[in-house]
Amino acid sequence: MENKNWSQIGDEIKDMVESAVESMDFKALNESLTRTVDEALSNVNRTLQNNMKSSKFRPGYEVRAKKNNPLKERFRNIGGLSGTGIVFSVLGYTFSVLLGIGIFTTLTATGFTGFLRSGILASVIMAPFFLVSVFLAYKGSSILGRIKRFRKYMEVLREREYCAVAELVDSVNKSSKFVLKDLKRMIRERYFLHGHLDHQGTCLMVTEQAYEQYKQAQQQLQERQKLEEMERQREKAFGKKEIPKEAKEVIVTGRQYLKAIRESDERIPGQEVSAKIERLENVVEKIFNRVEQHPELVEDLGKFMDYYLPTTVKLLKAYEELDAQEVQGENITGSKREIEQTLDTIEQAFENLLDSFFEKAAWDISSDISVLHNMFAQEGLTGNDFEKMRR
Repeated sequence: MENKNWSQIGDEIKDMVESAVESMDFKALNESLTRTVDEALSNVNRTLQNNMKSSKFRPGYEVRAKKNNPLKERFRNIGGLSGTGIVFSVLGYTFSVLLGIGIFTTLTATGFTGFLRSGILASVIMAPFFLVSVFLAYKGSSILGRIKRFRKYMEVLREREYCAVAELVDSVNKSSKFVLKDLKRMIRERYFLHGHLDHQGTCLMVTEQAYEQYKQAQQQLQERQKLEEMERQREKAFGKKEIPKEAKEVIVTGRQYLKAIRESDERIPGQEVSAKIERLENVVEKIFNRVEQHPELVEDLGKFMDYYLPTTVKLLKAYEELDAQEVQGENITGSKREIEQTLDTIEQAFENLLDSFFEKAAWDISSDISVLHNMFAQEGLTGNDFEKMRR
């Protein structure tokens, strides 16, 4: 089929409208407009296919990185997309102008000749095609605008793996809200092949390596914040207390073991064994809370720190590895069962250790109670002596 230029298409539309008004055959006008639009869209499809072949681009296609060219590993090839935007814009603006003129001319001509009702009917038939043309013009302009901004973002990033969103805002002279929304859409549509934004929306990362480093930093920050919050809660409950350096080192090491136990708990899916681990976590947490309040108890943590805790973590790691096996034979299930039973023993031992930390406090309480009883007896404030004193 012969490719027609936009001038020829405009002349055809004008002739169609005049013919329809003269013959009052608006069904033919509708069919003719549909055929003309189909031909134009066929031309568009051929143009797009040529763009795709020339740029080796297909929708959703990711350009394979060539050696020593990191940019192609990070950014989408927008050659074909740019061609799509141009074609949509040209097609949309041309048809919207031609159809708009056609509608205006028809209404004007029929108004003067007394056939206004016919002109309105012809305009109603052309209206949907006009709206489609306006949409294509908007879509094409939107694509081209986004491509223009994307190129500016690329210029700012250059060889960098990340940059502040504020830099990108300055490069396109748009609001922060607009640019943030723009970046999120580009990430979804794979303009940035490995694009990620931080949680606050202040930094754009375009490599997986940068994103992994960010996630690790975030995890470390959350852990520090959690520890600081725990410290604030303890200070609020017990008051700030200076802890000797040796005790601090033991507590820090102990909490690292506690963290490892919690991580194992998160990775082990079984509810029964998870419940055992949670009880173990609680006991260990209480042990170190007690040591923080009474640093002198560090002297009683020798084997607990040197053997019991490291061995517990080692057993949980072994359980993780066994539990991850797809085939659970007798050896695996037997070993898991033994570890589960050992966790009960470990929990009991740790509870006994925690209880021993309160032995002196219990002795002091017992002594205070005994002294009180003796004083009450001496003053005649107990039992029958108290009744006689009242009489």
